[in-house]
Amino acid sequence: MHRKIFVAVLLFSVIAACSFNNKTDPPLSINQIIHLYADTYGTARMDETGDIVTENFRDGKPISVWVNDTWKKLHKLEFKKLETKILETKIEGNKAIVIVQGKIKTAAGETSHKEIYILEMVDGRWLIEDLRITDEDVLMTDVEV
Repeated sequence: MHRKIFVAVLLFSVIAACSFNNKTDPPLSINQIIHLYADTYGTARMDETGDIVTENFRDGKPISVWVNDTWKKLHKLEFKKLETKILETKIEGNKAIVIVQGKIKTAAGETSHKEIYILEMVDGRWLIEDLRITDEDVLMTDVEV
């Protein structure tokens, strides 16, 4: 009987400690979000990507469905992120714009482009709301949120 109570208290303590620890971790910075996206998108860590994008970005799909569908498409294309260089960041209230020089590789070859990330502050965390890709030069003043 005492052993069952001890195990129950121990289990509760571990769960509470883990929950408390997750809530006190500082939210990721805008740059950390961009680099996490680049490091996880299209990889076996794609589930981490789902945690840093909005429902709108996922076209309303649940994270698990979006991750599975997107990963399958990217795997078929032999997608690989080669370069992510943050060029400029602008924050206006609960919105942020980040312009990135990107380079990817697919079965069709390599390509360099600009990536324009639109982030939104949601419940104290930056999340990617939109991503636009272009091969044109982009100035921050050209980007509308």
